[in-house]
Amino acid sequence: MYKFQHIYDKIAPKQWQKLALAYTGNTVARGLASAMSEGAEEGVQYLNSKEDFAKKYGWNAPSIGDIIANDFIQGSRVAKAYLSVLGLADSELKDDKEFWSNVKGGFSMGFMNPMGMVLPGNIRGAYRQYKANDFIT
Repeated sequence: MYKFQHIYDKIAPKQWQKLALAYTGNTVARGLASAMSEGAEEGVQYLNSKEDFAKKYGWNAPSIGDIIANDFIQGSRVAKAYLSVLGLADSELKDDKEFWSNVKGGFSMGFMNPMGMVLPGNIRGAYRQYKANDFIT
């Protein structure tokens, strides 16, 4: 990067480069947080699709408490699978290719979906910050 610093300085002032870097980091961090959450949600949905709710509840709808408890149980299984990838836990889902396919799909959609909403706001915010800093200095 420093090899071409003189080119970057001609394209955008250093102050703008710093703002762009900060806002890019913010955007990526938000995207990753959303991606992890969406990936976990898809993992829970996959695990729920494997359960036989008709046997468990019959034709009656489960109570909201049962649904929340089930989501916590399945969510803990997904969290354990995430940790197993890092080598911090053992999970029966570690080698389940269909589960990981669902998680990866949710991760990619979760990362790209907020980018369309966050990126324009961050560009506008970075520009306003640059103008405010330019006005002060």
